[in-house]
Amino acid sequence: MDTLRMLMRGPVVIELDDAVEVAKLCNDLWGIVAEAFIDLSEALLGGALKDETEDIDEALYRSIIGIFYAENTANHYDADKLLRLSYSAATKVACEPLPAQDLPSLELSKEHQFDLLSKMIPSRERLIRAIEKRRNAMLKDTSVPMPRVGPVDVNAILEKLSSEVSRDNVLRQLKELHLYSVLEVDAILQDVLTMLITEHEGHEFRRRILLLVTTGGFTHAAPVLEIGAVLASRGHDIQFATCEGQEGWAADYPFIKTVYTVGPAASEDDLDVHYESMRLWRHEHGFGPMMKSKYFFDNFWTDTYKSLRVLCQDEATRPDFIVADFFADSAARDMLKQFNIQLASVWPQMPYAMAPVSYHPGQPGFQADGALTSEHASLSSRFWNELVVLAALPIIIPWLVWTKRMRVDAGVNYSHSLLSKPDYLVLVNSFWGLEAPKELPPLMTPVGPILSDEYPRLDEDLAHFLSSHDRTIYVCLGTHVNLPGEELVKYLLGFIRALDSGSINGVIWSVPQKSRVLTDSSKSYHLNDGSTISIVDLLNNAHPRFRLPIFAPQRAILAHPNTALFLTHGGGSSVNEALFHGTPVLAIGYFFDQLCNSARLKAAGVGISLDKSYLTPSSISSAIANITTDEDGTFARNSISSKK
Repeated sequence: MDTLRMLMRGPVVIELDDAVEVAKLCNDLWGIVAEAFIDLSEALLGGALKDETEDIDEALYRSIIGIFYAENTANHYDADKLLRLSYSAATKVACEPLPAQDLPSLELSKEHQFDLLSKMIPSRERLIRAIEKRRNAMLKDTSVPMPRVGPVDVNAILEKLSSEVSRDNVLRQLKELHLYSVLEVDAILQDVLTMLITEHEGHEFRRRILLLVTTGGFTHAAPVLEIGAVLASRGHDIQFATCEGQEGWAADYPFIKTVYTVGPAASEDDLDVHYESMRLWRHEHGFGPMMKSKYFFDNFWTDTYKSLRVLCQDEATRPDFIVADFFADSAARDMLKQFNIQLASVWPQMPYAMAPVSYHPGQPGFQADGALTSEHASLSSRFWNELVVLAALPIIIPWLVWTKRMRVDAGVNYSHSLLSKPDYLVLVNSFWGLEAPKELPPLMTPVGPILSDEYPRLDEDLAHFLSSHDRTIYVCLGTHVNLPGEELVKYLLGFIRALDSGSINGVIWSVPQKSRVLTDSSKSYHLNDGSTISIVDLLNNAHPRFRLPIFAPQRAILAHPNTALFLTHGGGSSVNEALFHGTPVLAIGYFFDQLCNSARLKAAGVGISLDKSYLTPSSISSAIANITTDEDGTFARNSISSKK
């Protein structure tokens, strides 16, 4: 039977077989969506029947029976709970919930169930009034019409719904059917989802979700934990798995009751050696040297895989879903293959080698010269970006052999295919406008910026400093970029020139402890006003124009109106925070996604990008002057626009 056509017209009776069909089509969505989609259909059905006079009660309780029948057939949940939930959903649509003890039991005959349900279903008039009130409230701020529809190719639509199972795609398909405006459909579905998940903590649809973060530092954990916070607010049981010594990352997320360790973390010495080698990398070196980084991080797979496998083998600890940082998603993909545990991989930018398009040169993430699109790329740039992966094959092939051997040693006799279209969910902590637009497969989507609603505030000293310096530059090069003394001097001299020219009148520079050790504290420098800047005074925050904290409350500084400019290394978190708060940027990327992010910020018109390999005090001060002067207002305009 043409199920969707049936849902679009009234009067309608939802047969059991049709409910089974819809449930199976939606079976791969989150654990609630088979029921949620049918409950959405009930709400849509109610709207479509608003001008009819017959069979509305029968249609509703037949659809309710269909819901529990379909899901019981799929062996998803306890049948009594299903009936209770389904009927609760239907009565809430009618704004008339009933006490649980009044609900029928599946032990009754179908005829008896129909009889009881027919007595408990709200009257047609009350149901129509409730739906009308609901629809009018939804349409209050929009003039989008809701026309009836004529015949459609139902089979084609059903096929799309079954192959593109995501909430946004379902909404888009419903919009294509012209059932309702997207606003209304989204509101109805969101109501149903929220109702089903958050009704109470012990809800039938409560899921155990494991957040997985191993290497890369807390900036990799933050977006995964924030996703966990949203899922926890919807009633799910959130657990956290990470490397030894990183358990404290969950301290600010009290909804996490269980923390697992999945092996030792990288030592500080190993990290320092690794990041220093990456700091020295240049575009002309190609991607061969960067494969050393791949070895370094992939080496954590064995412990992560074995630990996850132990968790997944035990039903008491097996997660229903995994949200993994992309550094750890290989082990999570193994759980998908071996235990059918679905996952979402969280990336800071569009994933490497996924979703290639002809108008972006080369393989995604492997643009050696930072070319974002082919629009302004030179012919030589296009050729080089197409060949850069081939040029690295002498190093990539040994890595593939090493990876296979590592997996075989752990008892895994298969390899993950390199998929241009992933068969798992990919959440990109970025957004169009920063990322160069391109078409994406249905399971990949930008969801950024993922930021906490709360952040550390300014202390008294920084608050006073910012209030008294209305053209302050904030400088932070991240926790992994430890510059030697001669490099720090380049920055300092550039800031002194900018202060002398009046481009800025204050500097807040977050300098980590390791960089302080590398600094020659005996040196002094002079400003044009005759004052002297000594390194000792700077490190002790004794100079009136400088503050050099070890840790700076970055978001609070970026949110302050007197912060005129942010000099950043272009890390994913810093980029999202700068754009969220609308602060112009001077980007100097050092490795990995920082290099592409620097190019993206420049292309977005929110700042200037400088090449780390050719950095001078003059280039720094000139870039600062260009941004703070902003003669045509481009930087300010684009930065403010990024806040929307």
